[in-house]
Amino acid sequence: MFELFELWRNSKQERGELLRHIRVFTIGVLKIGKPVDRLEYTKFWKLERDGLRDAINKIGWDEAGVENIKDYYRMKAFTSQVSDILALFADVVKARTFEDFLKYGFDDRMEDAKSIQLSIH
Repeated sequence: MFELFELWRNSKQERGELLRHIRVFTIGVLKIGKPVDRLEYTKFWKLERDGLRDAINKIGWDEAGVENIKDYYRMKAFTSQVSDILALFADVVKARTFEDFLKYGFDDRMEDAKSIQLSIH
């Protein structure tokens, strides 16, 4: 999830910019279509973040280590935006089965490769 959040952040939280850099597929059951579904992921990351905060509090922020504290602040930022990121993905998922993935998974890349190859010759 950290990598996903970094892509979102580096895309300046712009839908079009993010979609230029990623491909979205789901195989199996991924529930992100409804707000209540997306909030389950927010809940998960909130519990993870709060658990890390509590562990740091028990040890003390001075002794917890820089990386653990960085992880806490990354989780804090991510938790507040995970639902929005997943809402974006819910709108653009193409493949929902393995057969769809095989059919649509590389179509646009193949077209890009063909046009590049044609321009070289």
